[in-house]
Amino acid sequence: MARADQDWAPGRVLVLPQVPEHGATVRLAAEALGYRVVFQTPISGLVCLEVPPGREQEHCALLRGRGLPVRTVCRDPAGRGGMQPFYPTIPNDPEFSTQWNLRNIGQVAFDEGCPAPQNGYTDSDIDIEEAWEITQGSPDIEVAVFDTGIDLTHPQFVGRLSPHVIDATGGTGQDTNGHGTGVASIIGANVNDGPGPGGEGAGVDPNCTLVAVRLNQVSGGTLSQTLFGLETIIANPNFAGVRVINMSYMFVCPEEDPSAEVLVPVREALGLLKSFNVIVVVIATNLGDGAADVFCPSKWPEVITVSATDNKDLRGYTCIGPTGTGNAVDLAAPGVAVWAARCVNVPPCEPYSPHSSGTSLAAPQVAGAVSLLMARADTLGITLTWDMVYSILTKSAIDIGATGHDPVFGWGRLNVAAALRRLENDYYDCDADLTLGDMWGVWGYGVADGLVDQSDMNYYIQQYNASNLDIADLTTTGAGSGQPGYGVPDGVVNSDDFLYYSSLWVAGCP
Repeated sequence: MARADQDWAPGRVLVLPQVPEHGATVRLAAEALGYRVVFQTPISGLVCLEVPPGREQEHCALLRGRGLPVRTVCRDPAGRGGMQPFYPTIPNDPEFSTQWNLRNIGQVAFDEGCPAPQNGYTDSDIDIEEAWEITQGSPDIEVAVFDTGIDLTHPQFVGRLSPHVIDATGGTGQDTNGHGTGVASIIGANVNDGPGPGGEGAGVDPNCTLVAVRLNQVSGGTLSQTLFGLETIIANPNFAGVRVINMSYMFVCPEEDPSAEVLVPVREALGLLKSFNVIVVVIATNLGDGAADVFCPSKWPEVITVSATDNKDLRGYTCIGPTGTGNAVDLAAPGVAVWAARCVNVPPCEPYSPHSSGTSLAAPQVAGAVSLLMARADTLGITLTWDMVYSILTKSAIDIGATGHDPVFGWGRLNVAAALRRLENDYYDCDADLTLGDMWGVWGYGVADGLVDQSDMNYYIQQYNASNLDIADLTTTGAGSGQPGYGVPDGVVNSDDFLYYSSLWVAGCP
């Protein structure tokens, strides 16, 4: 694929040492030559240098001729975001009722012609209300948002932001663009906080901790900024709690030498994070057919690549055309006319309207779903691996395209509630754990909580007295331990079922 000027960051040259130990030598040599070092990544030692815009190739050639111990010297592949501005024809007052991606009851998704407003199909959503009946997340789960930063004073994030930030520009992590704030709000905006500045929508995981990773002040981080963020998370103990990373942007994968060499440490960092069971969610791009197989990091198997759907479970479109597809697509999620918070208190930080379109809106819903999965797994004492998370998400997805995996929707459209149920069905083995509390109408009633206590017995007695076959029918009448039918429901609730549950309750969880 031919590379356009927009595929490269202006005024930036990358120098990758032959081995990390040569990083200090390379940096000192560059500084001695009069270059300003923008930053150096902490593991691979890649050095990002400032050069006059338009003269990047000239300086690459100059540095290559200096005999430095380097693997490559090249331009810096630029990133592009996957969110397109969405301008509604309704008042600028986003509410949960407009968030069809979370709860689709057929409401209209608005756009002034790209695409045209259309009524949705009921239940073409991620079933978040059903998911919230199971878990509402945990502050112990940290989600890093690789983007343009987060509006640190936004009311949608009060009490939710990590005190530790990463900023490749040397700043505080404060968003001055808007893209990162919008993406972060889809992952984890506060809920039930009523009207206020910046909108009042809900995030997928309203209790996770958000980590601002500011790469630059325009939509999409460069390759070097991405590597800086990844290696900082790996090397800095302040970010040891990060378990999910969202990247709502992509950059070119230069196949020609010498640029291809700089991809190696990025993929190595992603592979290391995968081995640590950190889930990295990325976009399938907004660049049409096959784009997910061409750009990075979407084409790599170390990440989960997400395409976009509309409110009828069809392929998503933005103002510039169809969103990206490809064999690398793993999942789809809603990405047309999706609510995202706007920046407040920072005047230059409002280029996006309350509803936008693109894969940048789809990926953070998957990131939020992973965060909820991890919170639920922690509650139940389940240690989730990368492969387990991938299996849960893909097997619980709603297959809306060609049967099985297809390049438009991957394994299907995200369903958070189904994923949470799959987690328990596949990996939780404690039949005596029935409920968090024993009071009907209170959150957690009938939801396992990782403990076997008196609430579980009280709950079973309630279901037993109500002859609830779904809960109380546990064994075949007259079948003793070790006999055929023992532990097999028979359509009748009687004292044998009560005795069976009592034995489970006494035994507790394995």
